[in-house]
Amino acid sequence: VGLIPENEISKGMGVDMNPVTSGPKVNESLETNIPGVFACGNVLHVHDLVDFVSMEAEHLAKCAAEYVEGRTLPACNINVKAGDGVGHTIPQKISGKNDFQLSMRVNHHYGACRIVVKQDGREVAVKKMKKAIPAEMIQFKVKADNINGTGDLEVMVEC
Repeated sequence: VGLIPENEISKGMGVDMNPVTSGPKVNESLETNIPGVFACGNVLHVHDLVDFVSMEAEHLAKCAAEYVEGRTLPACNINVKAGDGVGHTIPQKISGKNDFQLSMRVNHHYGACRIVVKQDGREVAVKKMKKAIPAEMIQFKVKADNINGTGDLEVMVEC
């Protein structure tokens, strides 16, 4: 509980950590690099609204249940990278087979701008913003239908 992620257990287990968020790196299922170890909420990254924490927890519960029931979670080999103007993204890896919720923060104050997700130079998702500030998390859905192949995704701010 709190705004600064407390991850001594994660670090002790050998979970890959994100130096920007101080939380674990996760894929679209909110699973860490250790199979069966999931993370969400403020242990993952700072949330400004409890609604975001609740939605993240519901998604994690669904994915963890699939894992426990022996259903295979998709392999996540596509990296999601923070580009120009972006402080961090959650998740950091995706499969490209499922729609996913992108959570992110910008690293500067922006007026009217667009948050753009690109793959191999092609736009796969866009969110128009009247303003974007580091203190407010930005979330939007990225559709799997727009992702082609295995090229990494880059999330950036365009003004």
